[in-house]
Amino acid sequence: MAEQILETATGLGQQLEVHAVTPGDGNCFYHALIDQIQNRPEVRQLLSNDIAQSVDQMDHTDLRDRVVAFARATFHPMEVGMSESEFDAFCVQQKVPTAFAANFMITAAAMFLGVDILMISYQNSRGM
Repeated sequence: MAEQILETATGLGQQLEVHAVTPGDGNCFYHALIDQIQNRPEVRQLLSNDIAQSVDQMDHTDLRDRVVAFARATFHPMEVGMSESEFDAFCVQQKVPTAFAANFMITAAAMFLGVDILMISYQNSRGM
């Protein structure tokens, strides 16, 4: 699948590097962010100093926890179309390792890191 993603990215004019295959364990979004931040100096230099200095000690679970805490502290539940209890339950669920990152958390991660996040996905519909 990595080859198809690279091919798609090249077709979109994006230069990507594969450092390691991202584990498909439900933490893939956070694994990928950590990989890009830790292995690409041009990405790291875009981060605020406090995040750039702490990222070497982070793993995907630390980043997930920080993004969820940022979202919880930054957004009012009504801004994302949820009641307070729904938003609390959503944040609790998003902190669980293996929970796929919801679209809102991807946006929160971009805001927390202060970077644009470009996601390229390859959908395989065989067997569906």
